[in-house]
Amino acid sequence: MLDYEKIGNFLRELREKHGLSQQMLGHKVYVSRQAVSQWELGKCFPDLETSVALAKLYGISIADIYAGEIITNKDKYNSVMEFIIKSEMKGVRKIITLLVITICTLLLIFLSYYFFNVYNKISVYTVDTIEKPYIIHGVINKSVKDIYINFEINKTLDNVCLIYNDTKLKCMKDSNYLVIKESIGYNEQLPELSKINFNDFINNLYVEINNEQKIKLNINKDYKNDNLLFNSDDETVNYNEQYNSNNNDIPEKVKNNFEKIDDNCYSMTKKTKDKQIEIRYIINDKIINVKEIQNNISKSWKYDIPTKTIIIYDVYNLISNRFVYKYNNKSNENMNKKDIDYFNDNYLNKYIY
Repeated sequence: MLDYEKIGNFLRELREKHGLSQQMLGHKVYVSRQAVSQWELGKCFPDLETSVALAKLYGISIADIYAGEIITNKDKYNSVMEFIIKSEMKGVRKIITLLVITICTLLLIFLSYYFFNVYNKISVYTVDTIEKPYIIHGVINKSVKDIYINFEINKTLDNVCLIYNDTKLKCMKDSNYLVIKESIGYNEQLPELSKINFNDFINNLYVEINNEQKIKLNINKDYKNDNLLFNSDDETVNYNEQYNSNNNDIPEKVKNNFEKIDDNCYSMTKKTKDKQIEIRYIINDKIINVKEIQNNISKSWKYDIPTKTIIIYDVYNLISNRFVYKYNNKSNENMNKKDIDYFNDNYLNKYIY
């Protein structure tokens, strides 16, 4: 234990011996005159940093300050220094304890925020609908802030719309897919998603085909982050990526022999003495485009990968600038089997599969 009264008298004697006023001493060790007065009255004690400054000023050891006298006994000196070290370590332990409590409190706040704002708030639904002749597959991802809808149809349509009840959410022309990303509660285009029941939303989603046929989507919940702590690796699969990868499997011949133009397109161009060809493998649209030029005749094919059918084929005379033949599956014309076999043998089987 420190004897504050003894230490106060000792500090006053040292100050007077060196001819210093309380104001002057306070100025030298960076404290107020009132603090010096409090020490000398035995009401408090200078901290470690100030004690070191006082010892240096008076040419004595810090142990002398804590003892309130000039120590001449080695054992007493060692005992006082041991006391100083233990006292400071106790202060350090208090600081560490306070830091640990602060960190634990912040961690608890973060986990509470996660639990109330994220837990059980992320859901993935699969869209799986068949209404002949249409097959619709896709996913709906819903988080706290966003909803992402992505589905495709097995045919390219003049006009396709996503409908909630009787409200058209989004329409696309000449397409076989629909993609919508919406921020819930911020500039919503979809009908007040933050206010309606989400189950009601997905149970009343329809696809309208060419402004005529209305198909109700069959939607099933596939994933939900309802584990209390952490999800396993299998459960944290990005279902949208999994869906895309399963449907965008690129043939090995395309990967190995075509040039990758971007993430959506692979291309091949070949020239021979009498023929020039260009093949494009379009990933998102699931289309293969082929163009052949020979003897001033241009032939073009558009092949639909999901249905495995030629949807457009035309023959164009480059000299007369006129179509010789034009086929479009939407017009339900019969296509020459010889032309189909030619395309399969010379392009599909040779370069793609």
